[in-house]
Amino acid sequence: MKKAKRIMALVLAAVMVLPAMGMGKPEVKAATKSASQAYVEAMEPGYNLGNQFDAVNTNLDEEDKQELSWGNSAVTKEQIQYVKDQGFNSIRIPLTLYRRMSGKGTDDTTTKDDYIIDEAFLDKYAQVVNWALESDLYVMINVHHDSWIWLNSWDGNVESDEYTMFVRIWEQLAEKFKNYSNKVCFETINEPQFTTDAAEKLHTINNAAYQAIRKSGGMNSSRMIVVPTLNTNDSQDRCDALYNQITTEFKQNGQQDTNIIATFHYYCEWVYSANLGKTRFDEVLWNNKDADGNEYGYTPRMAVDQAFDRVYNTFTKNGIGVVCGEYGLLGHDSQYPCLNNGEETKYLEYMNYVAKEKGIALMLWDNGSNLRMIDRNKLQWKDSEFEAIIKANLKGRSSYATGLDYTYLENGKEDVEIPLTLNGNTLVSLSDANGTLVQGKDYEYDSKNAVVTFTSSYLSKVLADKEYGVCAEVTFKFSGGADWIQRISKVKTPEFKSTLKSSNKAIINVDFGGNTLEKVTAYQAGGKVGPNSEWWGYLQYGSAYVPDYSANVITFKPDFFNSSTVQDGKILLECTFYNGDVVYYVLNKKGNVITGSNKTKEIFDSIVTPSVPENVTLYAGEQDLSAYIKGVKGFKTVGSWASGDGCYVDYGNSNKIVFSDKAVSGSTMLGFNLVQYNKSDYLSTNVSIVNAPSVSKVEVAKDKKKAITVKNLDKKAVVTYKVADKKIATVSKDGVVKGKKTGKTTVSVTVAQYGRKDTFKATVVVK
Repeated sequence: MKKAKRIMALVLAAVMVLPAMGMGKPEVKAATKSASQAYVEAMEPGYNLGNQFDAVNTNLDEEDKQELSWGNSAVTKEQIQYVKDQGFNSIRIPLTLYRRMSGKGTDDTTTKDDYIIDEAFLDKYAQVVNWALESDLYVMINVHHDSWIWLNSWDGNVESDEYTMFVRIWEQLAEKFKNYSNKVCFETINEPQFTTDAAEKLHTINNAAYQAIRKSGGMNSSRMIVVPTLNTNDSQDRCDALYNQITTEFKQNGQQDTNIIATFHYYCEWVYSANLGKTRFDEVLWNNKDADGNEYGYTPRMAVDQAFDRVYNTFTKNGIGVVCGEYGLLGHDSQYPCLNNGEETKYLEYMNYVAKEKGIALMLWDNGSNLRMIDRNKLQWKDSEFEAIIKANLKGRSSYATGLDYTYLENGKEDVEIPLTLNGNTLVSLSDANGTLVQGKDYEYDSKNAVVTFTSSYLSKVLADKEYGVCAEVTFKFSGGADWIQRISKVKTPEFKSTLKSSNKAIINVDFGGNTLEKVTAYQAGGKVGPNSEWWGYLQYGSAYVPDYSANVITFKPDFFNSSTVQDGKILLECTFYNGDVVYYVLNKKGNVITGSNKTKEIFDSIVTPSVPENVTLYAGEQDLSAYIKGVKGFKTVGSWASGDGCYVDYGNSNKIVFSDKAVSGSTMLGFNLVQYNKSDYLSTNVSIVNAPSVSKVEVAKDKKKAITVKNLDKKAVVTYKVADKKIATVSKDGVVKGKKTGKTTVSVTVAQYGRKDTFKATVVVK
């Protein structure tokens, strides 16, 4: 399917001839696209042949199976042609050279005989490049996992082995492909990352690859070279650093080299992309502030806008073509579904639209095992809805329901509205398995506000005598773009029934009642627990837990229980379903043994309303307020704000309250949250930091007396004394010790002051 050529926002000028009046004005000619911009437009859209030639076994004790290392079958010519047949115009073929090249000789001098790429491996790779060219695809040759396997440990010295290896790789790749068509481009390194001085090292690495390629002759003198930002990230500082290098250092004949393409990768914000409980494309992830300091809710849609704006304004607007070398969702690399299908559709549709508007080429990341993309053995898409939106993106925009692609109903007694986001299209028809729906009977359509309303009569018929679950799939057909599938599901509140006793994981039997799980938060007495709980509210789907709707279970995995935040004892699970139902369940952890129950009442009954005195005093070095909070067990305090020298809130460390380890004059105002399981109460107090009482050691002769000295006492302090062994010594109510017989004992000195009571030990030696 060929993609229509688009007119880029960068090229706005049209040929205009102004009428002459007396003295004529010169003709204004159309702006010309830069070479790199024209190239990326020809590449759009692109596809990644992931986890093939980049796959590698890093265990040196095991065989390296090369392109078969991560479970994919060998690449065939038919696979490459299939990619072209799906409407893709370019293919990125990642390449990892680790374990596929020789080492260094015995002396310290590097020669052309050092670091030689395995000839058979490179020939097979070149064969696939040739197949791609025969299929009329642009090809991006990319050095891939070497970035994190060995190059990231480079010390920055150009005499070091890592630098030499990298240069030798590009000398050989440049030589191998120097006479290939200019439809082949070179990407210097995938997702560059370094342990220290990262920006400077990437600058050097990009320049080394550039020089090796340009000096190699043949077509390489003008071949497109693709250079990445640090981590292929779209942050402004990283875009600026790459832009400065491209415009000031990559030169030919004293002029800026115009055959340079910038690249970045885009997977959206992690908490959405990897499904950490934020699953909707227009859902607020967190609050941000704009340039004027105004707060706004930041959504995945806004994230796309801001990322592509930065890249466009830095590169494309200034004539440097840009390829987004990988895009998708991070959850696509797992063995589980990532997000709700409809929310993925919105993301894919919108990002393709924005990229087209800004003249940025996109290359879809496919690792070969993704549940929704191309089956490389069967040569077909695994998910027809995913296929439809990818192919529809080639032509234009698609329409969709503004809300979820599931309508959850207990019954069909009421009409249900489905607002639509049309994106310039019009609604054509609705149909289900029984045929076309009748407007005025099965649904109504408000074309002015783009709202479809399913009638109660239609919904009652759909749900009648049906089991819980999807009862109908309604296809919305529009004047353009992909169809939208709206699923109508009959539901009840889910029931958690029992937990299979197991080691370091929990398998909970669940009657889902037609519902689907949206997000999970886990709590213990001190608040949220589990991976990322120090800074985030929800567990990661697929990593910490996974539902299986066919087996009617939810499994909480070892990754959850292995988190240092998860302790032995009760764990309260808060499970939120897409229809809004919230179900609580209790797990009990004892070592690696996990059991479960529905006995949540005991936990909720233990949660009380806390209080704290108006003024509290801590001894220098103490780091919690527990002595002043009564009647509450197993809580955690999280700082909100502090004003004074006695403490501060460490906002970069989970809002931890850090108290001074030295006495401080005056008091500090402190606001904080006290967390018990899923309840948080805001409290405030004035904190004073003073030196703790100290007691002296007493050495006394038999039948003699000597007083214990207690320092750092308030004027209103009450001190009591109690000796451990009265046969060795006695102590009076005033702290005077009398020796009874030779030996050693202790006196407990209890100090009540500042609304608190503490006990200190005084050593007594009777001689």
